[in-house]
Amino acid sequence: MNRAVIVSAQAAIVVILLVTLLVQAVVIPLFASEAAFVHPEVGWLSGPGMLWAIAVVACGQAVLICTFRLLGMVSRGRIFQPVAFRWVAAMIAACLVAAALTASALIGFFALGLGPGSVPIALIAAAATFVGVALVLVVMRGLLAQAASFERELAVVV
Repeated sequence: MNRAVIVSAQAAIVVILLVTLLVQAVVIPLFASEAAFVHPEVGWLSGPGMLWAIAVVACGQAVLICTFRLLGMVSRGRIFQPVAFRWVAAMIAACLVAAALTASALIGFFALGLGPGSVPIALIAAAATFVGVALVLVVMRGLLAQAASFERELAVVV
């Protein structure tokens, strides 16, 4: 992989991480307080909702950090090392945690009978997206394992 592409991707990941930190520190708390002000009857949900949103963003940040590390391994030609599989497994776990958090919000939404009808649809779509990304990562981990096996076989032959 071209070194410039790797560095550019890592730089983009750093920028995205900084933006998501800003979102966690400023935007989410502002939205939570605004929602509590506009809808005081469910204002008690602003705290748990804010923590939930911060946790979901943290799952995305974990995936970004793992991707950053994997890009570093690619640049050093060490992507077929066993540690790469741990980074991919961490990415899969983060996606599944985000899906579980989204499913818990959906269950809470139905249990409390809150909000407009479009909210459950958005939560179902988000949970399905997180599960879909996790499944793609499982396939990619399988491809990485197969490529690592081929590399080991070639090393023996050479």
